[in-house]
Amino acid sequence: MIAEKLRKAILLDAIKGKLTNQCQGDETASDLLGLIDADRMRQIQEKRVSIVPAHTVISDEEIPFEIPENWIWVRFEDVTSYGRTNKVTLQVDKDTWLLELDQIEKSTSRLITRRNLGETFSLNSKSTFKKGMILYSKLRPYLDKVLLADDDGVCTSEIVPFLTYMGVSSEYVVYFMKSPYFIDYVVSRSYGVKMPRVGTDEVQKCLIPLPPYSEQIRIVNELRRALETIELLESDELSIKRLQQQFPDKMKYSILQYAFQGKLTHQQSEEGDAMGFLQDVEISRRRIFRDGVLKKEIDCSAITADDLPFEIPVTWKWARLSQLLALGDGIFSQEPNLPLIDAAFLRGRGEKRVASNGRFVEINSVIILVDGENSGEIFIAPCDGYLGSTFRKLVVFDKRAWPYIRYFLKMQQDFLHNNKTGSAIPHLNKKLFKEMLIPVPPIEEQKRIVLKLDSVFAVIESLVM
Repeated sequence: MIAEKLRKAILLDAIKGKLTNQCQGDETASDLLGLIDADRMRQIQEKRVSIVPAHTVISDEEIPFEIPENWIWVRFEDVTSYGRTNKVTLQVDKDTWLLELDQIEKSTSRLITRRNLGETFSLNSKSTFKKGMILYSKLRPYLDKVLLADDDGVCTSEIVPFLTYMGVSSEYVVYFMKSPYFIDYVVSRSYGVKMPRVGTDEVQKCLIPLPPYSEQIRIVNELRRALETIELLESDELSIKRLQQQFPDKMKYSILQYAFQGKLTHQQSEEGDAMGFLQDVEISRRRIFRDGVLKKEIDCSAITADDLPFEIPVTWKWARLSQLLALGDGIFSQEPNLPLIDAAFLRGRGEKRVASNGRFVEINSVIILVDGENSGEIFIAPCDGYLGSTFRKLVVFDKRAWPYIRYFLKMQQDFLHNNKTGSAIPHLNKKLFKEMLIPVPPIEEQKRIVLKLDSVFAVIESLVM
């Protein structure tokens, strides 16, 4: 996303000295070193920080990028107490803040939730921290979780609490740790596969560009303003993304409603009305039952004026879905080594399974999922095979009508999904399915509707690719 790219670019520019102007009145960063060393010695004497080894020389080969002349390169351990902070003495009770990793949002480091220790707390494997300390997650460093404590509290041992020394802005260090440079550094030096961590010494040896203190403050202020603007952009981007995701389905549903109310096409008198088509369907339906393709013929319930959901053109007729198609089982067969056509096979998941007998369906047969969370979903059999136990075959009495019926079922998919039966294992509501009312145009108009829908849907898909 654009916002995320901007965030990374601005943080990187900030630590390279490109976000702020260097002021002649500023001291140099070198002037801070005496102040930093003095504060570090004071922290050691007060037993807040353990003894720190002498500064190590930084070679030219280690320098990752150029910085302004009045900045200097230092190691992380030179300006912070990372990994050397002695345990903070803290009075804790049930109301003390408990910080766990799942409370910190990745990348943004925003607090998602806030929890307290509660009545039955234990401080085993916990670290304590004071307000103003930096809290960094060494576990899965690619998740970029670092924040400034706004209160005293207790945290998981996977979070490292530490201080900055005098002359070093804690907020500047937090922003540095969120920069692509630092994240790439710690990720490349992590160990472990399932639960990667970055070692304490690796963080301590990391190079950090140190500006004069007054410029650190300017950088922090500029970053606050810039990142607030980026957050607004990110919010807009997420809203647009949601609209983009919802747009195709909402637009398609609206067009389908328009089509099935007879408003997508003009009615042509020479095409007659739907009665002739429905008579052809009835003849075909009776023949299919007579030939034993379907075993049990079910009479359709009468349609009353109170049943009709909306008006349709005078040349159209209302029908029950069961007048146009039926749920079949396929033909039992014992032909060996045919694919088992189940949901996993149709979705391309798992290995292809074969069976030696079962309910046979031919390639291009229309099948419907009748059991499970996605009941009502329609598929086309990609090959000859045996139906999985959760599927039924849709026997369409007049195949000329299938393209039109397919669009009707597409429009009704959410309705069928929301009206499943069963609790532990949901099922297609077969009674509801069979009694659904479908508006039926003359066959030639059905063809024109399908052509228009094919064309319009192709345009919608092209808009969101």
